[in-house]
Amino acid sequence: MIKQRLNPHAHSTASDGELLIEQIEEIAKSRRTKIIVTDHNSVEAHREFTSQMIGAGIEVKTQEGVDILVCGQREAVLELFDYELEHRVDPNNPIFGEMNISAVKLVGLAREMGHEVILPHPGTLEGVTMLSLSDQNELARHDPLVELNGRMTSRINRIAKEFARKMRLKLIAGGDSHINEYGQYTSTDNTIQDDKDLAPEDILTKLRLERKRHRMRVSRPGFRESIATGKQILKAGGLKVLQMLAKYKGKYLFGLPR
Repeated sequence: MIKQRLNPHAHSTASDGELLIEQIEEIAKSRRTKIIVTDHNSVEAHREFTSQMIGAGIEVKTQEGVDILVCGQREAVLELFDYELEHRVDPNNPIFGEMNISAVKLVGLAREMGHEVILPHPGTLEGVTMLSLSDQNELARHDPLVELNGRMTSRINRIAKEFARKMRLKLIAGGDSHINEYGQYTSTDNTIQDDKDLAPEDILTKLRLERKRHRMRVSRPGFRESIATGKQILKAGGLKVLQMLAKYKGKYLFGLPR
């Protein structure tokens, strides 16, 4: 049996991450951890890049302001973006703005196309717990994974655990990795064993279908790490990030209460 580790939530320079996708691959190889790069509203990092250690994905901000992770085979993720999402991007804020698609429609479309779906950081104002109960139930019908987020506080992750329990959904650890410091790209992971060396998206499918609990390691970032992550996001996004934060006032900023 082959022991395999996966971080399914990471960002590159194509949105607000510190590292190029090639640099993330080097970390993945050195730490023997597969990483799915899920940039905000963008798949540009995957256009000309393939690797057995790097999976393809995207973090979509829906019209409700709720984030959804969609992961799958590289060509299929590019197809989803090019034919279903690109024309829905906010031209005034393409990375951090809301796409013109609802969370329910996005998840249904993604699952119809065979993608895996992760609900990141429930309990924040960008999480699915901000949706109506009927929308939450509709999302749960598609059997998404629910994220324990490596950048969030223990309180936020307890909300995620309760949401997963209530909806009878499987938990998964996600790094939400933005910076190289603090080992952020590999400090949160999921471990499985299989007789085959699985692609990142196949690890997600295996985790979802096997209802038994698997080994998860979730980072608990300190104050300095949270500030460093916040600085990187502000550096990458500038005014557009500040506009988003102003729009969603009262939410949790980089895992810390405002």
